[in-house]
Order: sequence, then structure tokens, then C-alpha cells
Amino acid sequence: MPDESTDETSSDETPPDNRGDEDDERIDERVVVVGSVALFAVPAAMAALLPYIDFPAWALRSSPALAPAAITLYWFLTRPEDDERTDGTGSSEEGTDPELELVSANYKMFSKQAMYRDRLLMRANYFSVAVVGVLVNIFLRTGPQFRPAVAMIGATSAYAFWLATESYKGARDELNEEIRTFEDTWQELSVVETYDTRERSPVGKRSLSSYFVGLQIATTALWVVVYVGYTSYLAYL
Repeated sequence: MPDESTDETSSDETPPDNRGDEDDERIDERVVVVGSVALFAVPAAMAALLPYIDFPAWALRSSPALAPAAITLYWFLTRPEDDERTDGTGSSEEGTDPELELVSANYKMFSKQAMYRDRLLMRANYFSVAVVGVLVNIFLRTGPQFRPAVAMIGATSAYAFWLATESYKGARDELNEEIRTFEDTWQELSVVETYDTRERSPVGKRSLSSYFVGLQIATTALWVVVYVGYTSYLAYL
């Protein structure tokens, strides 16, 4: 007779819990972010302390290089190793009328979520423009030793808006892809006529969200250039 206790023991075995490893990865990423921001802020801190501390000339002149070094370190340690996205093409089978009702409900839900991501995308970018205006006003009005700190805050906030824009855009694009899959499979759902973009210019083919991403990239780069340039100016003044 086969040993039933062996079967019971094997059936009770549970897969190993890898949540601890995931938590460690999250903690490591937080440490990388905090360390990179701290390194990025060193030139601004040294510029603000110039009236009070007599830093060596070599330290002042090398401090602007810490900003691009922090950016490089952050990018190298946090870049994704591979793209783990999965396209939502699992609902491409032909359906009957009861299935069409369920698909219609999912279609409406995806449409609402996509519109919600659109609103978040618009609000985040409008708010980022307001933040840029406030920071530029502060930069022009504050003393020279504090301007690197304003530029540093501008660069980090612009990068945060850049990440938010990419996140909202990515989620919205995935939802739109699901919506297109539904429309291709169940023609009854499609209420918008597909239009041909082959005759349009490359600028016209880009969506507004792509311009928002470009705006955040340009704003981040501009603040970084101002930050490094002004700290270099103070170091060699």
C-alpha cells in the first residue's frame, strides 16, 4: 500500500514566502533615493554656508560635479533590468451576448479609469507650471548663496512631476490599449471612428501627454543646468 502520510505531507507544503526579499529591495531603493538626493544637495548646502564656513578651494570647485554624479548614481542603481509589462490581449476571443454585457461593463470601467488618468495628467502638469513660476520668482528675489538651493528644489520637484507624468501616461496608455482590444473584438462597443494619421506631420501625431512628458524632461534638465552652472559660478567667483 502506498504511504498516505507522505502524500499528506507533500500536499501541506507551501511555497516559500519571498515577501521578505521584496521588502529588502524596496528598502534598498529607498536608501538609494535618499542617498542620491543627499549627494545632489551637497553643492547647494555648501553654497548656502559660504558666508559662514571657509571651505577649501578644491572642495568648492569640485562640489558642482556631485550633482551629475548623484544623477548618474541614481539612474544606474534604479534603472529597470527588463520590461515586465504584459499587454492586455487576453480578451480577444469572440463572445456571445451574455459575454458582451460583461465586456461592455469592463469597457465602461476602463474608459472611466482612462479619463481619470487624463484628468490626473492635466492637473499634475498645470500644478507643475505653477510650481515653476513660484520657484523662478524666489530664485530671482533671493540672495546669491541661496539660489543653488532653489535650483536644487526645482530640479527635484520637476523630476517628481516627470515621474508622475510618466506613471499617469503609462497607466492611461495601457487602459487605452485594452479599450482598443475590446473595440477590435466587439465592434458593437466602438463609437469612435478610427482616423488615419499617415498624412499628418510628426508633431501632429504626438498626443498631448507626450508633450507633457517632454515639458517635464525639459524643465528638469533646465533646472539641473542652472543648479550646476550657478554653483560653479559661486565656486570660481
